[in-house]
Parts: sequence; C-alpha cells; structure tokens
Amino acid sequence: VWSGDQETFDQIFEWTKSNLQRKGDALFAWKWHHKVVDANSASDAETDIAFALILASRRFESSRYLHQAR
Repeated sequence: VWSGDQETFDQIFEWTKSNLQRKGDALFAWKWHHKVVDANSASDAETDIAFALILASRRFESSRYLHQAR
C-alpha cells in the first residue's frame, strides 16, 4: 500500500523507467512478467503514467513531474 509520500513515488517511477521505458522513443512497454515480455506500448498506460505525473506535480509542488508528463 502506497502511503502517498514523494520518496516512494520517486522509487516506483524510477523502477518503471528503468524496467519498462523503451530507449528509442521513451514510451513504456506494457507487459511485464519478471522481465518485459511485450515491448509494445499501450496508449491507455501512457496516459495513466502522464496523469500520475501531473497529479504528483500538484501533490509534491514540483514542476519536474509535469515536465516528465509532457
């Protein structure tokens, strides 16, 4: 359960970028099972990630999340 703190959000997003973000276009692979098993992106996941970053920018009052959302 996420407690809503910035440190945990940052750790989760760093894991997501390190393990799911594609190098060429910065989109995120959609399917993971101990490793990426399908590197294709999914538009709904991309918008969910962007929305989470927008909410984080407001919650933590940091424009760096908004920049990453764009």
